[in-house]
Amino acid sequence: MNDIKKVKYQKIKEQAPNEIPAYVKAVKLIDKIYGVSHTQDQHTLEEIRKVLKFEPAIKEGKQLKQGILDKATKKASEGMDGEGLFFIN
Repeated sequence: MNDIKKVKYQKIKEQAPNEIPAYVKAVKLIDKIYGVSHTQDQHTLEEIRKVLKFEPAIKEGKQLKQGILDKATKKASEGMDGEGLFFIN
């Protein structure tokens, strides 16, 4: 983790510690997006959106939330080969 990320994490930990479990859960859900089934990946993406359905208390939390959503959305649309090809719908 670079210094900037450490500072942002520390700020969230100090000022909004109740948000950390939601961020951790959302990041773990990203790992469940495999690219095999478009439907399943979209379902997992919706789960992530539900977990993050709150307004972060500080700017760093908003940035983290948006980064997680962007990464999940991108991964859910990549498919198996990174070009949007899914094994099953």
